Amino acid sequence: MVVQGYGQVPVRLSEGLDVRLDQPVAAITRAKAEDGSATTGAKTTDENIHIECHDGTVYDCSAAIVTVPLGVLKNRQIRFTPPLPEWKEKAIQHLGFGLLNKLVLVFEKPFWDTTVGLFGYVGSGEEGSFAKGYDLKAYRSSRGKFYMFWNCIVVSGLPVLGKQLPLHTIVT
Repeated sequence: MVVQGYGQVPVRLSEGLDVRLDQPVAAITRAKAEDGSATTGAKTTDENIHIECHDGTVYDCSAAIVTVPLGVLKNRQIRFTPPLPEWKEKAIQHLGFGLLNKLVLVFEKPFWDTTVGLFGYVGSGEEGSFAKGYDLKAYRSSRGKFYMFWNCIVVSGLPVLGKQLPLHTIVT
């Protein structure tokens, strides 16, 4: 948890930068500078980045930070030239995502060790528990039996615990 919300993080980090929002991108091209510098490997100051938006807007710059939803990358909605390395494409296709709910519990006073940042519970080791080993089938059957709470006292100044839960979780 961040006091006054996570929205302040990108605002603070972008101070003094030319940030363009709501510009759906169609293609990003990394090209050699006119002096013939190479585009392979790590980016150098001798590269040009050419960005084409869906509305026809074009930006030419020396660097770009791409922050798009994972689904945009999975569906290859942006054409990268040169293409992303194969290892990055594989990683993108293997990543998953889903919906989470945040649960914030505020107490009158803490009942937990306030010197630790995280604490939780691991299943009992009974049938279907992940404690039986690293068997994927056993792991899947025990989802939701591992709980991790964040101690938010340091950032909020209050006796608060935070937790992220899958969207389908019912808390009673």
